[in-house]
Amino acid sequence: MPYIEECCVLIPCHTLEDFPSSLSGCNAQGLLAAWSAPWHPALIATSGKTPTWCRADVPPAASKGMFLLIPEVSEGRLPHDFATAYGPDTGVTSLRSSTRSGFLDLFPLAEIDSPDGPVEGGHRPVAPEDFFALAYIFLQVQLMTRQLRYTSNLDEVHFTDVVVAAAKSWQAGDGAAAADSLHAAFDLLAQERDHYFSSDPHLVDLTLLAPTTLGHSLQTALTDPRPQNLLLDASLADRLAEQHPDVLQTIRERFADGSLGLAGGAPDGEQCLDHLTVAELGHALSDAKRRFTERCGKMPDAFASYSGGIPADLAPWIAGLGYTGTIPLDFAAGTGFRDENKLLWQAGAVELEALVAKPIDAADDAEFLRLGATLGSAVDAGDVATALLVHWPGQACTAFEDLRRAADWGLALGRFWTLGGYFSEGEKPYHSFQAETIAADGHWLSAQVEGSAADPLSTAANRFRQQLDHERNDLLSALTDLVTGTASSNESSPARDGSAELVAALAASGGSAATNTDGSTKVLLNPYSVPLRVPATLQGHPPQAKQLPQLFAAHPTASDQCVALVDVPSLGFATIAPGRQPQRRGWFSKEPQLAVDQALSNEFLDAVIGDDGSLASVHSGPVRGNRLSLQLCHLDADREPRYSSMQADKIYVSRSDGACGEITSEGRLLRGDTAIGEYQLRYRVEAGSRWLEVEGQLDLLKGTTLGGDPWRSYIAARAAVASEAARFKVLLRDKIHKVRGRRLNAPLGVLVDEADRQTLVLADGRPAHRVCGTRMLDSLLMVAGESQNQFKLQYGFDVKSPVSVARSRLSPAVALDAPSSGIPVPVGWLLQLDARNVLVSDAVAEQVDGRLEMVLLLIETRGKATKTRLHFYRNPQSAQRMGDEQPFECEQDAVKIVLGGFETLQLRVRF
Repeated sequence: MPYIEECCVLIPCHTLEDFPSSLSGCNAQGLLAAWSAPWHPALIATSGKTPTWCRADVPPAASKGMFLLIPEVSEGRLPHDFATAYGPDTGVTSLRSSTRSGFLDLFPLAEIDSPDGPVEGGHRPVAPEDFFALAYIFLQVQLMTRQLRYTSNLDEVHFTDVVVAAAKSWQAGDGAAAADSLHAAFDLLAQERDHYFSSDPHLVDLTLLAPTTLGHSLQTALTDPRPQNLLLDASLADRLAEQHPDVLQTIRERFADGSLGLAGGAPDGEQCLDHLTVAELGHALSDAKRRFTERCGKMPDAFASYSGGIPADLAPWIAGLGYTGTIPLDFAAGTGFRDENKLLWQAGAVELEALVAKPIDAADDAEFLRLGATLGSAVDAGDVATALLVHWPGQACTAFEDLRRAADWGLALGRFWTLGGYFSEGEKPYHSFQAETIAADGHWLSAQVEGSAADPLSTAANRFRQQLDHERNDLLSALTDLVTGTASSNESSPARDGSAELVAALAASGGSAATNTDGSTKVLLNPYSVPLRVPATLQGHPPQAKQLPQLFAAHPTASDQCVALVDVPSLGFATIAPGRQPQRRGWFSKEPQLAVDQALSNEFLDAVIGDDGSLASVHSGPVRGNRLSLQLCHLDADREPRYSSMQADKIYVSRSDGACGEITSEGRLLRGDTAIGEYQLRYRVEAGSRWLEVEGQLDLLKGTTLGGDPWRSYIAARAAVASEAARFKVLLRDKIHKVRGRRLNAPLGVLVDEADRQTLVLADGRPAHRVCGTRMLDSLLMVAGESQNQFKLQYGFDVKSPVSVARSRLSPAVALDAPSSGIPVPVGWLLQLDARNVLVSDAVAEQVDGRLEMVLLLIETRGKATKTRLHFYRNPQSAQRMGDEQPFECEQDAVKIVLGGFETLQLRVRF
């Protein structure tokens, strides 16, 4: 048997107070390996003592039978004469390796008579891995003690005796004695930690899943009976059911018996929550929960998503679906965590427990080198000490396995929880937080480009506009049912023509009406919560404004046509017919021209096109001075100059009359003297409108490519505003949010707030915008993978009710031919809200017990508590909030409503 007097680890520090806890992965692995390897029970039993440690620059005196373990990180600290002072002739054996198995191979373990594997006989088998786990916990408890500025109270003599007894019992094959002694050793460490930290730390093992990790690796991970958790969305559960039903069955069984926790409930992974309206988001969340429950047997323990995190305004929806815990982290982007680990998420009247700890990579030894100090810092700050250990199936480091094994022996470093237990039985959070801003990191677009997605910008825009069209049709269908008093049996679908149904219902609502025998009368339907000025093209002469109060103005155009600008009430309608004779004008009066030379103007704005084809200036509102400039540009952050310039070849008036003015510019984009693309831009203003529209096309020349980072290489429309103090807010999920970051993701648009004026920027549903400096905004039009080179931009000046108006610009009001019988009244409303900051985005009518009921979705858009009235075409009998059935007072044709800031209310009204 070899002679082993002592095993000592050389560490690059002076005391444990300056223990090197911030090392790279390989150095951390080597240091932990050197620390734990000499705790092999055969070595402890042979030497009769536990391993020690010394400073690398001051090694212990050389003696026969000494084994020095030298991790790579300590090499630079060794004395210059180390090789001679501790050579073979001194009896000292120096061991160098970077892994535990490498160090163990250098020990003469084969010469020591000891068991080949775990020793049975006690309450559990005892293996060398249990001693390695003890070594890891011993180190971390000591580091935690120092982090909390305490002096160790561990009786190290007694602790050494217990560990040596356990090692000798293991070597003798006495499993019962070995287990009892080892258990006592873990208990001593738990008592040491309990002396200054009485509550047990919380350990949460969370396994991330992807389509490529659902097979053998996941099945192997599930064979471990210890508590663990999976992050699983509905689409992955569906894939498991189709491709790996045996794995899904194991998940169901373990989820049911409480040994497995599940986080999920988010819509499918490819859906970006920022690209959904509130109504669509509600449908997506409900559908995801239903599918998850069908596959896994019950709803998730906590709401979570792998990518995108959980936006701040989702809390009421999540609570309404029955969730009590959340993990609002974006694991894909590595964002969303906070300074504390477990907090109460407050959103209005809703409170949810949120696990917001910074994820610890369970495959990285560097994270586990400082785990004790990390937990100690949480304790020191009065936080709920939690380690969120995240990894993919089958991917974990040695230290993670040590921690899991140690947790089976005692609570020295805490216990592992399933998420169900963590949120229901774990320590309750002491502090709360309110997520008031949206994090804008641009990860969605980066992931799309990295994944070689086709047309990432235009595809997202098309899907978003389809959502708005669907909700517009549904709302018009519900208004039809309100007029008729009977709910239609047709299922809601994008193909259902709610506008034609509503016109027919209005025509049949009774009363005398002017007939429409020649088919020239138009019916304009406004499905939005604010009045809109809608242009209608009529065949014939302009109507007379004096006889039509809903008419703002009318202008003749070519081909015996005219354009009427009609003010349509919110959630209402208006009819308009051409005049019977031409407009009379004075001898010297002329039809106004909205485009002259390089200038556009109407009642609300004056715009000038520059000689390079860009928008040189816009003057609008009471504040003097230019408020907006615009140019088309190509950004390449790796080249100089970073931005291209414009050069116009032609600028000409393409339309000019009293209804509309258009100026078209054609030219090239230049970087230096080299052309990189050819453009055509058409600037447009309409009479009576606060909007400047820009439609364009850009053809990149051969040799011009866009780089792989979409935020450093793109084609954009760059807008500049006047104020250096401009604040950029995003319109997301039908609300106006403050934003933290510069890479905005907002398909509904961006609001530039300059205190005394506001500019609303729409990119036709293209979601990506980038804030540059203090007063510039780039609206991204093309990135790598985007083939759609045509685009549309809209800039609204001092627009009231930005959310409702933005929706109306992307999914416009409907204009239809009036039926031959006509409409009984020329203008009217069917629903009306007194508050302009509240939006009705969705409505569904039902027939219940022979009476009409409507379920409406109301959204407060600006973050202000609001009291308002919702008026109906029919007198409501009762109204209540869906979920808690809170009643609201009805008074004649109105329901009195109270909404909190950003609150989403599902209101059931019975007539």
